[in-house]
Amino acid sequence: MFQKEIVILANSVKHGQHCVAGKDIKTKEWVRPVADTNGCELNSQQILCSNPHGNFYVRPLQKVKMALIQPVPLIHQPENWLISDQIWVQHYRIEQHEINLYVDNPKDLWLDPSTSTDKVNYNNIINKNIIISQSLYFIKVEILNLYTIQQYEKTKKRAKFTYNNVIYDLAVTDPQINNADFNLIYFNKYLCVSLAGEFKGFSYKIVATVI
Repeated sequence: MFQKEIVILANSVKHGQHCVAGKDIKTKEWVRPVADTNGCELNSQQILCSNPHGNFYVRPLQKVKMALIQPVPLIHQPENWLISDQIWVQHYRIEQHEINLYVDNPKDLWLDPSTSTDKVNYNNIINKNIIISQSLYFIKVEILNLYTIQQYEKTKKRAKFTYNNVIYDLAVTDPQINNADFNLIYFNKYLCVSLAGEFKGFSYKIVATVI
């Protein structure tokens, strides 16, 4: 069993399941707690953390202590750790001026010359043409456009931004953003960007958190 205290940088929701991720406070290494060795997302009970006032859903920027069983890396998500059945414990939260301590500075966000900037060809990952050394980045962007589109009679949430001179247009899965926050321009925002699992031959990039 491993005890880790991490700063939560994502609690993303897709199909009713949660993808939680953050950075180890001591090492600044990414940790993505998962429900099994296949990288299964967490249910609503598994993302509860306790504090003196009770048990609550974990939120970005909280400091949370977790008991983790072992690392269970996947080729497209090397940061995965298997959770135990012990409830997480909240240790306050980081302050606004501490956020920059956790920012990543990659040269790009998993660019794959064979496809568009919102996804990676999964065969290129399997064949190691593209090496995923980390599937999570916490970045700062100067201008962020949050908008919605209608697709298959559903409203899809999107984020458009430029990072290192490359334009990205990615799906948004941050549950803290409501409809009123979209179709607006924001300045100097922090994003947790994640590489999802394989879907129809691709790993899609998503904006898991906007801070």
